[in-house]
Amino acid sequence: MKYTAKKIEEISEGSPSEIAHFITALVVHIEKLETRVKELERQLGSNSSNSSNSSNSSKPPSSDGFRKPKSLRPSGGKKGAPKGHEGHPLKMADNPDEVKWHKPDICYHCEQSLVDAPIESYKRRQIVDLPLPRLIFTEHRVATKCCPNCNKNRLLSRKM
Repeated sequence: MKYTAKKIEEISEGSPSEIAHFITALVVHIEKLETRVKELERQLGSNSSNSSNSSNSSKPPSSDGFRKPKSLRPSGGKKGAPKGHEGHPLKMADNPDEVKWHKPDICYHCEQSLVDAPIESYKRRQIVDLPLPRLIFTEHRVATKCCPNCNKNRLLSRKM
C-alpha cells in the first residue's frame, strides 16, 4: 500500500465517506502488519526471555525459527594446543617400504650435467599413506585319503 502526497491530498479533499473508507483500509493494513510482526517476533523468540525451543522443550528443531543456537565454546582466545604443550609428531620409519630418490640432472647455475656426479648429502622426508583396503580370499580344501587298512576313501572326520 503506497500513497503519494498528491494521492493523499486528493483523498482528504473527497467526501467524508471516501475519507472513512481510506482510514478503514489503513486500519486493516496496520492490523495485518501488527499480526505479521508478532509472528516474526515469536519465531525469533525475542518477545519473551524464557520462550521454549527445541533445546529446553519437546519441540522439534524446525519450530525454533530463525535464531541461531548459541555456541557452547567461549568466545575469543587462541586456537590450538595450550602454550608450552609439547607436540607429538609422527616419527619417521627407520626402514620405509619404498625409497624414491629425487636427484638434480643439471646444475641450475651453469647447466652442466650432474648425472655422473656423486651425491654429497640428502634430506629425508616421509609421507605416510594408508593402503587401500583389499579383499583377502582364503580357500579351504578338504582332503580325501584312502585308508591303508580297509581301502575306503575317507573325508576329514570333522566338519568345516
